[in-house]
Amino acid sequence: MSADLAAAASTAPVWPPVLAIDPGSQSSAVCLRVGTDALEAVTIERNASYEGDGHEAPSRYAQQVVETAREITRRNRAALNAEAEARGVQPGGLRHAVETLVPPSPRPVKGRQMAVAPRVLAYLPVASIVLGAVIGTWPKVILVPPRGGTEGGWDALEGAPESLRGRTPSGWLAGGSDRSHQRSAWAIAGAAHTLTAAPLPAQVRAAAAATAALAPSLDPEVLVPALRVGIAQTASWDLLPRLPALAAATAAVITGGDRTAAEAARAAVAAYLEGQKP
Repeated sequence: MSADLAAAASTAPVWPPVLAIDPGSQSSAVCLRVGTDALEAVTIERNASYEGDGHEAPSRYAQQVVETAREITRRNRAALNAEAEARGVQPGGLRHAVETLVPPSPRPVKGRQMAVAPRVLAYLPVASIVLGAVIGTWPKVILVPPRGGTEGGWDALEGAPESLRGRTPSGWLAGGSDRSHQRSAWAIAGAAHTLTAAPLPAQVRAAAAATAALAPSLDPEVLVPALRVGIAQTASWDLLPRLPALAAATAAVITGGDRTAAEAARAAVAAYLEGQKP
């Protein structure tokens, strides 16, 4: 996994929202992320209540992780609708993401190859069942590679919101006390957005062309809604907070590259958006 992916995951302007799962054998976590914020997150522990099922215990634990993810979505539907309204787009489009697993390998320590600890190998079967349950429930889930090595896992990524540290915020689902898994799921959501987003210049070209095809007026009252439609049509979601720049690119397409018209559209849309603020 590249360092660029980890760096981008922290600051990714996640939209549409991503519900990410960090699969584990003893603890798994779910985090619903919008932008760089966590709307809600919870750790699901595999406790003694699962062991009475014998060989079925890991599968029942995986089912609980999936059901908890669904519950997080249900609980936050109104909040997600409000987030969409604030962005001037239609609600919906929730994406799912999960961290994959790779076989552990020996690591050099002080010049010697250290064997993989038996406890690490013992964790793999249950974590794999959780991973499989997530993929089976949401076949289009975004698969995020593990982060490891000297930098630590996804939970070690800097930038996680304060709501994922210390006490669980009031009103969130009660769960396990180890919140590092929640921070990992938050980072996985950011990585999923980064993996699926086109480079910013490509997003600008696609969205500007789509908006220009709508043949809008360059009047901001007409252009701004059209820009949002163009963004949605091309999945150029990173441009939602960059509407003035997209307005300039769209005006350039419509006018055949007239820079004066492009800069006028940029300024007009920026002023219009400023006037829309409460």
